[in-house]
Amino acid sequence: ADPLAFTIALTPNTLAVQAAVEASLRDLIAREAEPGGTLLISRIREAISIAAGESDHVLTSPTTNQTAAAGEIFTMGAIAWA
Repeated sequence: ADPLAFTIALTPNTLAVQAAVEASLRDLIAREAEPGGTLLISRIREAISIAAGESDHVLTSPTTNQTAAAGEIFTMGAIAWA
């Protein structure tokens, strides 16, 4: 497993919106992660944007498509709320 961490500045930055964003990112990883596969940055941004209550965000990390190492699969890592 290869935990994928995020740094996100969220508006509004409330516990409810943070929970919705985390759930949306977990869902994205569960649906699209595959061994040695790539998660597109556009899909990561979309997952944040569609979270209930989110009106704006800045994704500080990651900033590019993320490719798991050969034989590894992404799992949900920590989120730093900026």
